[in-house]
Amino acid sequence: MGTLGDNRDGPTLPAQATVTTSMEVIVPQRMDLNMAAC
Repeated sequence: MGTLGDNRDGPTLPAQATVTTSMEVIVPQRMDLNMAAC
């Protein structure tokens, strides 16, 4: 339960930021792979 409280306090925002950054990093790589495949 303590972890839930911590997540509600603020870590959720940094977590989302890390997720968005990771997606932004992964997507370009996939685009490059698709271009290479084509």
